Amino acid sequence: MPHLPAPRARRLLPLLHLPIIVALLLGIFTAVPPTRAAQTGLTWPDGSTFTSFGGNEVITIDLGIMQFVNGCPTGINDFIYPFADVYVMPSGSVSQGSQLVDVVGRPNTVMGASGGIFVSEVIGATGPGGPIGPGTYAVVYDECQDGTFDANDSLFDPAFEVTIPANLPPINPLA
Repeated sequence: MPHLPAPRARRLLPLLHLPIIVALLLGIFTAVPPTRAAQTGLTWPDGSTFTSFGGNEVITIDLGIMQFVNGCPTGINDFIYPFADVYVMPSGSVSQGSQLVDVVGRPNTVMGASGGIFVSEVIGATGPGGPIGPGTYAVVYDECQDGTFDANDSLFDPAFEVTIPANLPPINPLA
């Protein structure tokens, strides 16, 4: 037969567990600000951080890393998973505090997995069939999704270039 504590000790046992339970609850429910990722990243399908696209090509980030940010002074704080608006902008046009305007007219909203990783994210298409023409471009991760480049955001400049031959026919929609 198992040994049972004396009746007085049995009454005190729940009280002895109380500090442990409180400590666990405080540890679980105390708001701890997440640490910023050591770095963000952008890798193209060829494994580089800068690449070239020709005419009528889809622009896809092969592997990206964004931050989990929940201290946004304006915009949208991340919750559970990180989100960012990804902008394609002319190279050299982004500076601290500048308004972000995607060359297509709207950014691409991207959701990161745990750790901020995202894969195979289409951010545009080159001309003549797509809206992104010849030139050199930057990519911006607007972490707070507020349309302004600030300390929470990431800039990859230059990120890619587009070169379109003069005699390239448009995409055949029936092909």
